[in-house]
Amino acid sequence: MNSAVAALTSVESWFNEFVRQSANSEKLGSLQWFAELQGGLSGAGVAVGLCAIGPFVLKWGPLESILEEATARRELADQDARKQGPALDTLRQSGASHVAIRFLPKRPRKKEPPEAFGIVMSTYEGTMAPENKEYISDFRELLQDLYPDQTRITDEQLRIYLTKLADTLTPDVNRPKTKQQTSTLPDIAQVPSKPDSGLVGRLAAATGVLQQRGHDPASLGNLAAWINERLGYDVPRVARDERFVHGDPRFANLVVDRGDNKVALIDFGEGHLGHVFSDFARFEGDILTRTTAAKTGSDRIAEIQAGVRQLQASQRPPLQPGRSPLTVAALWREERDRSFPALHEAKPLNLYSLFMIKELLGRIRWWSKPERTLDEVGATVPELVAAINFVRETVEERDGRPVQRLWVTANESALIAVLKSWGVNQTEWGGNATKTAVKLLAELQRGDCDLVVDANGLARRVRNIWIDVHVNLESGRRHLVEREQVNPDGSPFRTRNLPSSLGEKCKIDEDPAVAAQRGLAEELGIEKPLSLVQAESRENPVGEPSYPGLRTVYDTYWFIAEIDPKDYKPEGYVEEQPDKRTYFEWEGPSASNSALDGLA
Repeated sequence: MNSAVAALTSVESWFNEFVRQSANSEKLGSLQWFAELQGGLSGAGVAVGLCAIGPFVLKWGPLESILEEATARRELADQDARKQGPALDTLRQSGASHVAIRFLPKRPRKKEPPEAFGIVMSTYEGTMAPENKEYISDFRELLQDLYPDQTRITDEQLRIYLTKLADTLTPDVNRPKTKQQTSTLPDIAQVPSKPDSGLVGRLAAATGVLQQRGHDPASLGNLAAWINERLGYDVPRVARDERFVHGDPRFANLVVDRGDNKVALIDFGEGHLGHVFSDFARFEGDILTRTTAAKTGSDRIAEIQAGVRQLQASQRPPLQPGRSPLTVAALWREERDRSFPALHEAKPLNLYSLFMIKELLGRIRWWSKPERTLDEVGATVPELVAAINFVRETVEERDGRPVQRLWVTANESALIAVLKSWGVNQTEWGGNATKTAVKLLAELQRGDCDLVVDANGLARRVRNIWIDVHVNLESGRRHLVEREQVNPDGSPFRTRNLPSSLGEKCKIDEDPAVAAQRGLAEELGIEKPLSLVQAESRENPVGEPSYPGLRTVYDTYWFIAEIDPKDYKPEGYVEEQPDKRTYFEWEGPSASNSALDGLA
């Protein structure tokens, strides 16, 4: 940059021009010191500093966007005078509530019309001692040092900042809402005057960007039908919320003062009446794209998928050192749900998934400008498409209604708190044939089950595999059955009347056919893959509840497995386990023994 132009665009020059146009420049005084931040998508500059009226935030950029921000800030003050009014009054009394206009040449010594810039000031609540300068940054800069290790902040410090942000975005969140929520519906649906504002409009815009950038629009799958189906669930009327939302709480618009543990929002240019979920989704869009910056290619796609699973109510493994992106997502998830408790319910979770998809579609739209860079957007078009598809995967279907998976808590006390919040009485757990919360936590972390929220509330979901094993011999068709189970000393353990040859639990994220082959290998010792045919479902046998008071739902898959006659073992099979031995034997003909026979 030309040194003369650099001098014109220094922080001091922007501040001095703002003061020059003030109605009370003496009160503002001179710039004592400042810390310049990185700025965001709009090309605006931002700095925090100190002058005679105290700590402030100064922003400069294209005049139109600065005017929008100033208007939005005044609307915010009108909406919540208790919180914003005093700050705005301070600026007015100090002659700092105006928008200064500055014209700069596009190119020095060139005969081109000058470009109009706006300058706006807002108050800052943090301490502004000169020694704090090195501790002030935006959220993006704060997290940059998380790679490859956390050298700047600890998890405990990060949680403090995320707690403050969640509380800032959700003031008085539990106050009763009496207004009809029609004004929040455009956040998801469509605004006639803004064709690209809602989900449908953003999908159309994103599809155009995919074509423009040479990507296949089919990579989004049947997203239009998927969206319309969920809008048909009357979703926009759940988790009602109406407030003046910030509209753009990206990392670049969050000022963090590590010296004073302060978090402040700047840039209110997209502020509007709407649903707090739109602010949540905007921030989480940066979590998915900005905390994975050290990854590339398939590794980055995998990291984004892991982030989606953390944020979108799927299984959440315990936090691991060095897993910084997942740490940010997991800590934010806890603070977000604490500040908006309705996110523990099925319909609000489903609604939130729509907000998240809308946000990601909007980020694809950012690529419509040819000059956009990866640093500005944070993710490539294929990465954003993958994130959208990952969000869809977290919303599963049962009986035509959405079912949402809950995250797995990291410790027993947190799990018990979740169970209590859903009214699950645990007084009978751990006695007789029942299990404890510790056992449930272990099952969740192994993926043996998960917790879901459906129309009937909280439930433990188990996936079962039932396999009937057959072999065709010259003497006829034979069917394998479990004969008995015995203790290591040979005494009877138990005899079961199974509905098929064997049963196996399917991991929550495991392909059922893979689980069936695994069961055959573990129980019968058959390592060679068998021919499997999925059969019609039957009633799943249900025993006594392991966790009384916690409803259990079952996803059941039925298979027929055919053994090659060359691998036939007439003596049957024995499964050896530390606490018991299971014997399997052949019966035939199988027609009278298996309702699955003949379906192959």
